[in-house]
Amino acid sequence: MIISSWNIRGLNRLNKMHEVSKLTRLHNISVLGLMETKVKDVNMDFVKTNMLPHWDYLINKNTNTTSRIWVTWNPEIVKVTLIEDNNQFLHVNILDMEKKQNFLATFVYGLSLPNDRKDLWCRLEDIAKSSQGIPWVTLGDFNEVLNPHEIFGGNQQRDPGMEDFNNCINKACLVDLRYTGIFYTWSNRRFYRDDFIERKLDRALINTDWLDVYPNSHAKFQPPGISDHSPIIIDLGTIMRYKGLPFKFYNYWASFDNF
Repeated sequence: MIISSWNIRGLNRLNKMHEVSKLTRLHNISVLGLMETKVKDVNMDFVKTNMLPHWDYLINKNTNTTSRIWVTWNPEIVKVTLIEDNNQFLHVNILDMEKKQNFLATFVYGLSLPNDRKDLWCRLEDIAKSSQGIPWVTLGDFNEVLNPHEIFGGNQQRDPGMEDFNNCINKACLVDLRYTGIFYTWSNRRFYRDDFIERKLDRALINTDWLDVYPNSHAKFQPPGISDHSPIIIDLGTIMRYKGLPFKFYNYWASFDNF
């Protein structure tokens, strides 16, 4: 199965809808999270019809009239159930109907200011506590980097926002899913500015239970195309189902004095 997320930076124009549809077909995506959609209520049906008309949708709203995060999926392949709708994420349960395997996914779009993201970090820590024993991936645009080396150009000093993100990662026991492709997932290159900046704002983080079930999974960060963010493509790979190991007794143990 393939899941994906992309900060599309506005989804109201037809060329954006067609690019999302193209990305989905090209990579055989089953579940897709879209961030910074900026779609108004009156345009939602129009966007759905022109993008992925036969798919199902969950929509998170920034205000009463504009959406922030969309999660859409192919209902013939997966079943997606909403667990929590937060202004910075959509947390869902995903059932692969063919393999009968459940996992949790949190599609993130962090707010712009460090203080506003504090609630996001707290909620991710809470989700980590409640999801122990269940494969969990959290992916999307966190609007923060972990370290100065994830910044090219501009201010590369360590700041409190980085510390908050690192503390969250450590407390939630999350790690980056192994990945290839674009390292700096956002840039202001498309604005033709003199102060060129790149940052690794988008990522896919997993808990230890994820690797127990999906040890062959990996992420690829594609070129940004019509957006200023790279889309994340996650291939779950082959599911590992472990069988119990037989108990073995070695006869020489009986020769030990303290046996």
